[in-house]
Amino acid sequence: MADMKQLSAALTAKTAEIERAYAVAKGHAEIDDKIRQEVETLIEEFEDAELDGGPGSWEARDERIASTSIGRLLQELHEIQEQILDNLEDD
Repeated sequence: MADMKQLSAALTAKTAEIERAYAVAKGHAEIDDKIRQEVETLIEEFEDAELDGGPGSWEARDERIASTSIGRLLQELHEIQEQILDNLEDD
């Protein structure tokens, strides 16, 4: 199992990857504060859906987003978060 430093770096990298994919889906050339806020909201909505309805219950608000790999990236982010929680529980 990866250590917390590696998992933290992976979490940061995956979040940045989601921001890039989201910006492209929205037709933005750069990641600005608005994109970061929208991605934060998107991640929160995904997490809420995972807790409420389980995998696959989340639906994108925007078809341009749904047609990208963002859903897969959100799932990968969730898996990293689970590994972090597992490591915390093991300590």
